[in-house]
Parts: sequence; C-alpha cells; structure tokens
Amino acid sequence: MMTNFYKTNRNGNRTVRSYLLLFVGCWLVGVFGRNAFAQNCADGNTISNQTFGTGQRGALPNGYINYTYVTDGCPNDGRYTVAGSVSGACFTNSWHGLNEDHTPGDEAGNMLIINAPYPGEIYRETIANLCTKAAYEYSFWLVNLNLEFPPGTCGFAIPNDPDITIRIETPDGQLIDTLHTGVTLRTPTPVWRKFALTFSFPPMAEETTDVVIRLIDNGQGGCGNDFALDDLVLKRCTDCESPSVYVPDIFTPNNDGQNDVLDVFMSNVAAFEFVVYDRWGSAIFVSRDPTVKWDGKFKNVACLEGVYAWSMTYTFTNSTQKYTKNGQVVLAH
Repeated sequence: MMTNFYKTNRNGNRTVRSYLLLFVGCWLVGVFGRNAFAQNCADGNTISNQTFGTGQRGALPNGYINYTYVTDGCPNDGRYTVAGSVSGACFTNSWHGLNEDHTPGDEAGNMLIINAPYPGEIYRETIANLCTKAAYEYSFWLVNLNLEFPPGTCGFAIPNDPDITIRIETPDGQLIDTLHTGVTLRTPTPVWRKFALTFSFPPMAEETTDVVIRLIDNGQGGCGNDFALDDLVLKRCTDCESPSVYVPDIFTPNNDGQNDVLDVFMSNVAAFEFVVYDRWGSAIFVSRDPTVKWDGKFKNVACLEGVYAWSMTYTFTNSTQKYTKNGQVVLAH
C-alpha cells in the first residue's frame, strides 16, 4: 500500500513523500524519519533547561515571545503570562484548572501560559556554541487548557487547538531540522504531553555554532488554542567526537551466504542495544549482544522487502558516555 507523508525540506517548503507500507508477519512496517519514534537521550547532557523559574516572575526577556505580557492569570488573545497555576474559572469555566506547573520537584514553579490569536511564532530561543559534530534532543511539555465542548461551539465545526511545529535553525535562518507535532486535542482532564525532536547538523566547516529554536503554532485562535508550556530542554546526546560506528544501508537475507544478516561494525563495546521498529514504533528485533544480528525475520517469519528503521544505544570500554545512533536499512532479497 502506498501512503503519503508530509515533510518540510531545508528550504522551508512542504513536500509530499510516498512510502511503501508492507503487510507482513513482522506487522506493518515502512519508512521512518528520525522523529517518527521515541529515541533515547535520557542520559544526555543538559545544555538548556527553561522552567520559567519559581515565585514571582515578570515578562520574558525581549525576543523570546511577540505576545503582550499580562499579570492577569486568564490572558486574552495575543497575550501571555508566567504563573504557577491556572484558574478553572477562566473564560466562564472553559479552561482546565492547574494547581501546579509541570516541573517535577520544584516549589512554586512557573509555566508559560499562552492564548494564541492566529498562526505564527509563539516562542524563540537562541542557544550558543553547540558542537556541530554531536547529536541533540530538544523537547517541551504542553497541556491544552481548553475543556471539551460539542462541535459548533463558538461557531466552529472543529475546535481551535494548539498545533505546533519545532524549527531548529542557524542564526541566518538555515533550517537544520523540523518536527510537526500535530494537533494537541482536548481532554476531559488536563494532560501534559511531551514532544521531542532529535537532530544533528548538516556537514559544516565550523566546529561550533549557535542555533535558534522556534516554536510555531499552526492553529487558529479566537475561541480555543489556549495552552501552557513548561520544561523546554535541549540535551546533547553524544560527545562532540564520538567513536565511529557503522551500520550498512542494505542487507539481503536470502540464504546465499552473503549479507544474510544485518551486521553492526564497532569495537571496544562495553554495552550495546540495537532495535528495529515496526510501523507504530514497537520493536520487532532487539539485540544486546553485538554477535546477535537481525536475520530479517519477525517471529520466525521472513519480512518482505522494504525500508526499516533502527536505533542503537551503546557505550565504549573505559567510558560512561552513552551514545545514540539512528538510521534506516533496506531489506532486499
């Protein structure tokens, strides 16, 4: 079955890419981008962590947000505030009440509360001196503040809800990577959701550079599109000079004695995990021993030809640093 996925290219244009989805004994599989499934950067080094502080807090510094700061805990369209709680009485009891922010373990912690009026940039942050040879993860937590209402409320057949795009750019506007979260739907009770983008730099002459992180809301305002953000974190997932690891782009499990398994070439490994994923990001093959290699089967059933996503975490002898590597491999008979 052919299906279309949308991706923004490095020129900022939206393109359609068609992918072959395969119905096989190894479930439904297909082509995955680096953002299509959860990736492990839990042990990465934190470069930036925006929690919006604790206690009394005023407006964000110039350049972070274009909306108007207010002290009112129920900001109107085009306004925002920074506070430790949200009243459920906002806008005639149409918002969820929040007794605290998202940050675990803080006391009187704050969150960024936004009433977005129209599509456009909602937040911008510049982070300096990143190593261009490392991999990174940027993540944030979001809660949709709007209660569930019947279709037609405010005259809208479909409610206005936050729909965020993350853009990682160089200071001159060159796109490094992007992720579209999709619409964050309303829920009966408030739910914090985490969104994350892992990225690496294209080949660059510089060894360090600054990045501009932009959050863009694609949703409409006027009635809805009200949300809170917290714990905006940038982590470095690998060392700037991580040891080389190689995974082939193709293998041919056809029992001809050549390339019948997917080899992972590495040395001096102390710990290792290699995972191949299905259509929904569930593992169809897991190995924690470099000598145990994928033979192109799931539950002893041969998978059809196609492109499969994989991720790998590993550490080297005499090092506690955990590395993460992700990619795709073509299975061909």
